[in-house]
Amino acid sequence: MSADVRKVTIIGRPNVGKSALFNRLLGKKISIVNPEPGVTRDRVSGRLAHNDCVFELSDTGGIIPGKKDLMETEILKHADRSISMSDVLVLVVDVTAGCMPLDMEVASHARKSGKPLILAVNKCDNPELLNDIALFYEMGIDPVVGVSALHNIGIGGILDRITSLIPFTEEIILPENSLKIAVVGRPNAGKSSFINKLLSEERVIVSEVSGTTRDSIDVEFKAGDTDFILIDTAGIRKRKKIKDAVEKYSVMRAEKSIERADIVFLLIDAQRGPGSIDLKIASFVSNRGKPCIIGVNKWDLVKGCTQESYDDAIKRKMPFLSYAPVVFMSSLTGRNILETVKIFRGVYNMSSIKIPTSELNRLINKAIQKTLPPIVKNSRLKFYYATQCGTCPPSFLFFVNNKELLRKSYENYLVNCIRNHFGIKGSPIFIKFRNRESRYKTQLRH
Repeated sequence: MSADVRKVTIIGRPNVGKSALFNRLLGKKISIVNPEPGVTRDRVSGRLAHNDCVFELSDTGGIIPGKKDLMETEILKHADRSISMSDVLVLVVDVTAGCMPLDMEVASHARKSGKPLILAVNKCDNPELLNDIALFYEMGIDPVVGVSALHNIGIGGILDRITSLIPFTEEIILPENSLKIAVVGRPNAGKSSFINKLLSEERVIVSEVSGTTRDSIDVEFKAGDTDFILIDTAGIRKRKKIKDAVEKYSVMRAEKSIERADIVFLLIDAQRGPGSIDLKIASFVSNRGKPCIIGVNKWDLVKGCTQESYDDAIKRKMPFLSYAPVVFMSSLTGRNILETVKIFRGVYNMSSIKIPTSELNRLINKAIQKTLPPIVKNSRLKFYYATQCGTCPPSFLFFVNNKELLRKSYENYLVNCIRNHFGIKGSPIFIKFRNRESRYKTQLRH
């Protein structure tokens, strides 16, 4: 990256439409939008370009200066952090509510930063409401822009205002092919704490209140020559315990995060152990064929149990994730936190492995000679040829005489032979079987 990305932060009191405006400016749904106040709690960010200018746009939770509530204090703390890192602030107000005393308080709070301010008067859904933006001139902020995040009114104008206030920078080269890590787990397993400890900064809110993170938040960082994106997801609960639309949507977002991730980091609360929710998450990860690492967090609080016995218990409960390495860690003390970065790299490298066809066939021939396939209906499965047909995860195609003679136990045997010989850890391995005759027919048809 040739220069630091310029930063713009959206601020305002609760429920003025900050997240809706954030999504509209980025052109995609990133922040959760819901009529319930206080839905956005963390700093959610995304990048966009306008007028040949690239900048990072951040959405923040609703600010209530002076509020003593723990959660509101945390929201203000993280909003202030985003403000301090920003080049331009966009203060959002609601035209239908008029200029509220809390709007004036937020404006006064923002002015203390000395950053350029733009006043976005949101919910100007028709021309009559656009006339009401004059009521907000008393806030003493210039420029004032009437917008409607819902109806896409004034969006180009506010982007023009933002880019006019951003200091000129040389062209910014955004990182490509970043390694995406979805950090998942049940509520309060320590996902946000892990990210904060890894980054050595409080980028996302950490709270003892279960279910604090509701958005899936992408956090970029670089370690050595590798660009990473950590996806901090909302804690996944049993569906019957999801009582409101926001949390239901959070679960959906977490599942989508798993699907778009290169690697899944499943965090388990060491004191509680792998429970039914962890099993459901693990099953979802396995069904999507994702490389996975299991992090046993809060290990510093466990007494009278060895890592070996705990590891065995995890393997018994999650046999479908037996390929996943287990790291015992503590987000509180920092134990093995940096070690996870090395494991991420190693698992991705193994998931991307490309095995020469000749070497693969030599291995399979030795495996068959050592243990012959079982006889099924007076016949035995014969192997003719094997080749790799994909990576991430490693996938192989085996040509055989009759795939109906295959038994799952023998397929597992072949998978383990490949895994052990090439040292593939953390990634599932898939084998497809095709009858040799059908292969020739396919060639003739084409």
